[in-house]
Amino acid sequence: MTRLPDAKVRRARRGRWWHRRAAWLYDGLCAGELTDHREHAGEGPMPVTLHPLGRMVFPFGQLVLADPYLIGAHPRPMAQTLRVTPYDVVAADVEISLGHHRTAAALLVSGDGPVVSWEPAGFAGAKPGLRWDSYLGYGVDSGAGCFVGMPSAKRIGPVLEADDGRLQDRLSQALFGEEEPVGGVLVEVVAGMPLAAFPSGWGDGCYPTWLGRDASGEVAVVVTDFLVVTDPYLARRGARGRGRAA
Repeated sequence: MTRLPDAKVRRARRGRWWHRRAAWLYDGLCAGELTDHREHAGEGPMPVTLHPLGRMVFPFGQLVLADPYLIGAHPRPMAQTLRVTPYDVVAADVEISLGHHRTAAALLVSGDGPVVSWEPAGFAGAKPGLRWDSYLGYGVDSGAGCFVGMPSAKRIGPVLEADDGRLQDRLSQALFGEEEPVGGVLVEVVAGMPLAAFPSGWGDGCYPTWLGRDASGEVAVVVTDFLVVTDPYLARRGARGRGRAA
């Protein structure tokens, strides 16, 4: 059974939407249920299932967050660095209605110490939006997002670009083959270079990533939020989160 580290983050009554959203989402993933607060959403909590996909190591601590098919030859890593110990790769899916599942979040988890703070993933040269309900994310145009180390991304990006939509590369065969993946896939697109990819919630869009730090200040949890469910904070304001691609 997959278990996420506990979180000891006090939920703010006011402040930036992203901080409240990150804590609310992660608490729901840990509890195994999420409730959609948008108007006309189904009543009651929806069950969450965690799917372990394997482990990844980031020798230089550099993580690339992207639509895998948009990495290209010059990937840009996340501004913050990860610890060099292995991270478990986990896909979290939520059952929207009977038999209807969506990938709500993709996670990297290292260690079992509690998360004590949240922050948004940053990207070199990018400035987060200033609105209370804004966030910085990465754009998706293929219906999938990914985690990949920086050295691997430099090799994998051109391979996926060269496939040019023929879906003959290893990732495409795993994601779009005859057997539909459960939550996501962890595959070596190039030998010895793994990439974890996930169906991105409702499809294309701009998706944020939240970083949970432990008491030592290390990034213990990475959560890409595919915005499948609406939190109570935006619902009360009648607003929608405003994303901007890094």
